[in-house]
Parts: sequence; structure tokens; C-alpha cells
Amino acid sequence: DSSTTNNNNNNNLVVVLPGVVKSGVTDNMVLSLVKSCVRGCKALQKDDTQTLEQRRAPLDAAAKILTDIEQHGLPLVPRYLNPLAAGYQSLGLYNESSVLLQDFLSDRTIGPEADWGEADTFNVFNVNAKDKGSYSLLVGGAVAQRDWTQAVHALFNMTNAGLYPNMRHVHKWAETSEPNRKHKTWKQKRADYWLESISQPTNKQ
Repeated sequence: DSSTTNNNNNNNLVVVLPGVVKSGVTDNMVLSLVKSCVRGCKALQKDDTQTLEQRRAPLDAAAKILTDIEQHGLPLVPRYLNPLAAGYQSLGLYNESSVLLQDFLSDRTIGPEADWGEADTFNVFNVNAKDKGSYSLLVGGAVAQRDWTQAVHALFNMTNAGLYPNMRHVHKWAETSEPNRKHKTWKQKRADYWLESISQPTNKQ
């Protein structure tokens, strides 16, 4: 079985991969690296002299490091990849964001979502799996591109895994789909209808 340690800083379970000699790389080191690269990307976005390639460089560097992280005994988990995926989306690089999440995180093993205030039941099969944030990013990226087929597919995968969007997710998707609220096309009205339908409370068994 995989050995586990408790990370008190973020209340997340840190899993050490079996059969791998753990190096000096820790979960907090990886999180610090990811946060620094995301901050670097945001800082470059404020500089109009920077090209897209220069702005994405910190994210690309972090992504390259993370692809080899398992060699250090740490699995690829959503809390490493979600911030990078969100960073790519902030640059309009929706394909890169989707590929990062789809290629390196598996679909979550179906199970009931924890009630508010309760911790998720640990499932070893979900260590490298998408979490609610991952699925929300996939839905949001598809909505931003007006790819409603992919948005519905991502939402289906999310709910099929026992996870459900909250109102914050729905409002974010609505803002993404409707950047200009004054003049709505019929496509935007159709998007409104779809987003309103998924914002209705879901009765979970």
C-alpha cells in the first residue's frame, strides 16, 4: 500500500508512491513552485511589452517539472495542476489547459460528494484523479470557447463522478459566456438557458 503523511498546512493528504525512493522534494516545495510560476505569469500579463510566449513561459516551466514529479515519490494531484490550468485559461490558452488536466489526471472514481464541512473519504484510486476544481475548469474552458457540446460533456463527467457545481462555479461560467450583457445574441440567450438549468439545486440521493 502507498504510505501517507498528513500535511497540516493545507489539510490535504500527501501520498508517497510505493516503490519509489523519496527524494528531498516535498509537497510544500511543489506548491510553492506552482504558486510562484502562476504569480510570475500574472505579473507578465500586466506588461504590454511581453509576448504571449514570454507570458506563458513560467507556466510551461512548471508544467515541465511536474511531469517528472513522480520520480521524486510524489503523485501528480489536482492541487498542483489546477492553478496552472487556470493560468493557461487566463492567457486564452484553453487547449493547453484542457490537455494538462486530461492527460495527467484520470476521471474520478464515482462516489458521493462529502457534505459541507466534512472531509472527503480517502480513496486511493482518486489520488491522481480530477477534483471539483479540475472539472469546473474543463467546463469553464469549453464555455469560454462557446463549445457547448464539450461543456455538457465535461459537466456530465463531473456529475457522473459524484461532484456537483456550486453557485460560484455557475456564476463564473455565466460571466464567461456573457462578457457583454447589454446586447445578447440568440446564442447567448441559449447559453443563459443552459446555465440556469444547471444552477437549479440537485437532489442527491
